[in-house]
Amino acid sequence: MALEMQSTADAFNRNCLLLDQVTSNLANAGTTGFKAERMFFQASEGEADGEAVSFYSYTPFVRTDFTEGVSLKTGNPLDLSIQGDGFFSVETPEGEAYTKKGNFTVNGKGEIVTVTGDPVLGESGRLVIEGQEVSVGADGTITVDGTVAGKLKITGFRNEDALERAENCCFRDGGQGDPYRPDDVTVQSGFVEQSNVNVVQHMIEMIDIHRSLESYQKIIQTLADQDKMSTNRIGRLA
Repeated sequence: MALEMQSTADAFNRNCLLLDQVTSNLANAGTTGFKAERMFFQASEGEADGEAVSFYSYTPFVRTDFTEGVSLKTGNPLDLSIQGDGFFSVETPEGEAYTKKGNFTVNGKGEIVTVTGDPVLGESGRLVIEGQEVSVGADGTITVDGTVAGKLKITGFRNEDALERAENCCFRDGGQGDPYRPDDVTVQSGFVEQSNVNVVQHMIEMIDIHRSLESYQKIIQTLADQDKMSTNRIGRLA
């Protein structure tokens, strides 16, 4: 019974982790450029206290869903979205990072920056705007008052699963992402990519998880009651 209790408790804890993950995704459903996360469990077989009773333990791991979110039209020329497998490159205090969050602005130095102030990188470094009329071409070329001011540095990764999640909807390459310069991406000016969280799907998942948690709670309570009854009976027999 102890093994059954432990197995049920483990299942309950796994569902708690899943609930936290779904809740986190839902909380970011309105965040520009946010990529949903999915939790999985790696099963491994073991023995209970050296006994010949096998059981499975489950190690959680998280993967990011990099599918594109829907593009929302804003009309702001510095609101940008990427159609295809590529990320905007930004300069942060911790090094270069990559994001799909393209609601950019201009700081006091005339540099194109993210909403948190990190400079957006072009192929030749930081992008500086000096002028009034700004336009961004489909290939990422930035033109100011009819003069080319630079070109966005778009970075793709052959192994996106190796990217590490960072703050402000950014990702970092720890050395295993295998970056490259994609040729089949299109930059849309006046649009931002919305979160790829499917709210309806996540709400359904949340309901299912809550139901599972309630079921496991009842099972745990039943097992605890049975264990207590067994202990009392053994005490009377003694």
